[in-house]
Amino acid sequence: MIDTILVAAALVVLLGIEWRYQLRAVRLATIALALIVWYFSLPNLTIAARWASTAPPEERVTHLRGEEMSEYLVGVATMREAMSGQIEARSHTRLLAIGALIWLACSPAIRREHARTRATSA
Repeated sequence: MIDTILVAAALVVLLGIEWRYQLRAVRLATIALALIVWYFSLPNLTIAARWASTAPPEERVTHLRGEEMSEYLVGVATMREAMSGQIEARSHTRLLAIGALIWLACSPAIRREHARTRATSA
């Protein structure tokens, strides 16, 4: 949670500076930070596999629709559950990074439209 707040604060500050001063170095730094954050917030298959292989029996998925599963299916279902936990673990941070990249992609068009509107109204 705290890492998401810190990433959000850093991205907001960088995006604000980039919007106000239109500095290329800040834009590139923001892109680099967003890509790094996105990469490190991707689901990790190794962590999920490690959790699934060491999960105690009471935490394993043993029934599907009321029926008992074979040992193989228990492993597959437990791995699926572990991977879903990995996907959900950093989803907010991933969305922040993607949002920053989308904003950086769209901001030049928004800036041009804003400047054109301001020029015609003056």
